[in-house]
Amino acid sequence: ESILESLDFGLMAIDANDRVLFCNRLFIDQWKIPPDMAERGDNREFMAHALGQMRTNQEFMARRQQLLASGVGEFNHLSELKDGRYFEHSNKLF
Repeated sequence: ESILESLDFGLMAIDANDRVLFCNRLFIDQWKIPPDMAERGDNREFMAHALGQMRTNQEFMARRQQLLASGVGEFNHLSELKDGRYFEHSNKLF
């Protein structure tokens, strides 16, 4: 866990039931996730919180849905946030 916390990028892993298995502190800080939400570990709640911060989220959600429907693969996406920040996402299914 200390190795994952030392990464210079935000990282989150979820299971097939959309439960957060792990997210490092940088991920929580980047997405401004409140502590109580982080403790609950519900990815649906995380997604709603993140989507609310994105300037446009339709393309990201469409690509995410395609990935989940296929059951395998990956995609990368650059999101612009309403506060002017940009995040590059790397989404992979294992």
